Amino acid sequence: MDAATIVTDYPLAPGALPQSLAVDSNGNVYSANRLASTVSKVTPGGEVTQTWATLDSSPGAIAVDSSDNVYTANGDRTISKITPAGVVDRAWASLPGIMGGLTTMAIDKQGNVFTGSSSNSVLSKVTADGVASPFWALLGASPYDMAVDSAGTVYVADVMKSTVGKVTAEGMVTPSWATLASAASPNGIAVDSLGNVFTANANNRTVSKITPAGTLTRK
Repeated sequence: MDAATIVTDYPLAPGALPQSLAVDSNGNVYSANRLASTVSKVTPGGEVTQTWATLDSSPGAIAVDSSDNVYTANGDRTISKITPAGVVDRAWASLPGIMGGLTTMAIDKQGNVFTGSSSNSVLSKVTADGVASPFWALLGASPYDMAVDSAGTVYVADVMKSTVGKVTAEGMVTPSWATLASAASPNGIAVDSLGNVFTANANNRTVSKITPAGTLTRK
């Protein structure tokens, strides 16, 4: 297999510490910069806006909805919303009572925003119109990353237990829907158009595949 070739590096501001990326329907790339508390934007043509949005909230994750609104999950347990025109709603939603800063985020096709933190076992949900449920689902897990399928089911990579949790759109929780190798430590998770779930496992350098029926394959 041929190795990938790096075409261009796009410079961000010194000290930005980009933590998470998201891409909108037009191919614009957005970077959540934790230390700088900003969002940077890179257009498909390579134009970089280092400070496209200023948040003052240490964003740990970023996602884009179907209307190209950008959302960040922040260290102060708020969610910011930025319109495609760059208008910032700094504290679009707040999640009182949640311990630890928000570190992961996903959005379903209805525009519901889901967030979590690797320091607790709670998933929060905010509807498209901003109604927040801070303790929407209790996993008994450490959500390091999450993904949502076309049915609105949320899958969570538990980095500590090396499991994948599952929460249906109705809020039914299966904390250990799939159990990976004991030392897998999944740091990333994604779902394809067929509903297959994939995890990127940091400790044993593998990728696992889980079918919609829950059948696990390790590579």
